[in-house]
Amino acid sequence: LSVNPSFLRIFGFSSQEELFLHFTDIGKQQYLIPEDREKFKKTIDAKGEITAFETQLLNKAGSPIWASMNARAVRDETGVLLFYEGFLQDITERKQTEVSLRESENQISSILRSAPVGIGSVVNRVLIKVNKHICEMTGYDEAELIGQSFRMLHRSDEDFEFVGHKKYAQIADHGTGTVETRWQKKDGTIIDVFLSSTPVDLKDHSKGVTFTALDITERKQTEKTIRQLAYHDSLTGLPNRRLFSDRLGNSLAQAGRSQNNVAVIMLDLTHLLNLTVDLVFFDTTNTYFEMEDPGDSDLLAYGKSKHKRDDLPQITNTRSDRSFPLTLCPPEKVTQQSSAKYCTMACVFVGFYKQGFMEGFCS
Repeated sequence: LSVNPSFLRIFGFSSQEELFLHFTDIGKQQYLIPEDREKFKKTIDAKGEITAFETQLLNKAGSPIWASMNARAVRDETGVLLFYEGFLQDITERKQTEVSLRESENQISSILRSAPVGIGSVVNRVLIKVNKHICEMTGYDEAELIGQSFRMLHRSDEDFEFVGHKKYAQIADHGTGTVETRWQKKDGTIIDVFLSSTPVDLKDHSKGVTFTALDITERKQTEKTIRQLAYHDSLTGLPNRRLFSDRLGNSLAQAGRSQNNVAVIMLDLTHLLNLTVDLVFFDTTNTYFEMEDPGDSDLLAYGKSKHKRDDLPQITNTRSDRSFPLTLCPPEKVTQQSSAKYCTMACVFVGFYKQGFMEGFCS
């Protein structure tokens, strides 16, 4: 047996004599798994050589090291085996790295499976990995998503571009991008989603981006309900005093910035049966408030279904030359229930008067 200095250094020996005295039976003393020695010999006997044979060998201290061996059998003219010759490479560090990577991958896979949020990866905005929760959120199978553009989950090209622009701008500034958007499921259902994305390599986004997706549809609906209850009457669905104060504050601030004046008209409708007009509350942005879930279903339903916009009388905002519609409701359609209500409605007009805040106040 003959070995070079590198072999001695790998196994912790200072000389060949020390090596030969320490290992008297290679198969039983040097191989961590003795059966590997038999595999080594059988392969060479059958093929005459062996390549990249990986096994664990013991060094002088009895600690295992990973080795990769290439060897061939040397025989005499009659075919009798004389010895094996070849070379050995210490691959312990590589093996340890592979083990660490496998453990890391297993841990990540476990997180992907158990996480209560959607998790995935994209490269150039193409999906390369998604967890089970993403599939449950969207209704797509994993095979239907992998390799597809992230666009397939967005409602429109505009949403897709907006999300990309906003997130990547935040990533450039802060390393992570977050945005609320809406996805379209496989069955066409629209859901609200909170997206958070972080690149694998902050210096090279081409290596991919990892994202999380949280379905916030229920939360958004709850927020909408809370806003409705906070700013609208629970019986009629009409805007309440709090919403009026909020809109009035905004109008005053806007008037201050634009150096315009504000007028408030207060109509106290205590005898609704005697009136033929039911006003729809509106603000200076010309945004009309829908009267959802009204108590007076007869009255309000009639106002919605029987009158068309172009048939309604108009009030003109002289500042913007825009018109605000009023909904007409004949007295015979007003129920006894509605007549018993006390209804206060307020309308805010910007730039309608020029003399100050209180001018134009009526009751």
